[in-house]
Amino acid sequence: MCVSACAYLFLGATDREVAPDSVLGVHNSRLMFVVHGHPPPQAVADFKRREMVSADRDRNLFLAAMGISRELSDLIRTVKFENLHVLTRPELYRFGIDTRPLPDTLWAVEKEARPYVRKIAQQKNGDGSAFRMMEWRLFCENKDRGRLMFVREFEEGRAGKS
Repeated sequence: MCVSACAYLFLGATDREVAPDSVLGVHNSRLMFVVHGHPPPQAVADFKRREMVSADRDRNLFLAAMGISRELSDLIRTVKFENLHVLTRPELYRFGIDTRPLPDTLWAVEKEARPYVRKIAQQKNGDGSAFRMMEWRLFCENKDRGRLMFVREFEEGRAGKS
């Protein structure tokens, strides 16, 4: 059975921080088994159903033990095994996966034609149902002078209003 081991390893951590430039994806489990002989189709279907119920129960117990909302399990059940749902920042916050009010990255060197260092952060708005992206870029103009650029995403619905 595939149980998205990477996501579950992350969700089992004592400190969970998803950087603003990273993603965490989830999908439902897939039951794989080998059938010997020729059991009746109803017996196979009943076995699959019991195993999926057991897997859902185990997932719910694990998420509860990690302090993560059952809403995540409800979402996971809606995502086919072959697909992937990338959790949004508000979902990460609402489900209790990453509850920092200002998730950020470390300063990182960007090796462009003109190198610079940058940092990204996301600022929680109110109840955590929305986050605004911010970015800082620091350029060296020469040995005595630098330039700092700051960009912040507009609040939804506020663009063009004063």
